Amino acid sequence: MSNKAFQTTCNQCGNSIKMVEVSYKCWEAFDNNGKHFCNNVSSFKWSLLNLGHPFSCTISCWWCGEQVYYHTNGNGDSVLFDKLGKPWPIHPCWEENKSQQLKMIQAFETALLCNGYNGKDRRFTLIGKTSAYLTIKLKDYDHRILDKAIKQLCTLLNRHQIVYQGPIPLLTKKENTQQVHMRMLKIRKHLFQNIMIEFQNFDLPPSVQIKLIDV
Repeated sequence: MSNKAFQTTCNQCGNSIKMVEVSYKCWEAFDNNGKHFCNNVSSFKWSLLNLGHPFSCTISCWWCGEQVYYHTNGNGDSVLFDKLGKPWPIHPCWEENKSQQLKMIQAFETALLCNGYNGKDRRFTLIGKTSAYLTIKLKDYDHRILDKAIKQLCTLLNRHQIVYQGPIPLLTKKENTQQVHMRMLKIRKHLFQNIMIEFQNFDLPPSVQIKLIDV
């Protein structure tokens, strides 16, 4: 059975991407280089490639899952260490996956941003971070109205530099013999609180139903 897929545009960087259902109700974005990591992440006030000061973070290795230490001097360099301090042992996975390093750093920036890193601290950890997600579910009988509302909502999130997952298409249901089209956005709850007042006054079409769910 082939995976469901559709072509669309990334709401953050504007590049063409393909959304693929990699498992049941689990969608991921892909581009010509493989899994899509938005190139616009570095515009969020700081970038690991130009941080300007040393930074270390405890993480689970992107390839083997072991606890390691990401480190940069802040001038474009990056490396994973097994331990911090002399003799500074480089984690083997870092050398074994050179072709994937830049892509993983871009994804790492997103993870740091979603977990509240401000670009100023010199130490941080992602081990044990369980920042809650807020799921935004929208539905409408007309998919064109729904997609227009989704575009407006994504524009609002982008304007506030809030990283999110979506829009993710959900299974279409029938209510009163009419098809109901559904979409979902997922963002970190603590980031969404920054725009809650503006969101409550958001000018959505009256036919669009919206539901917020804490995860």
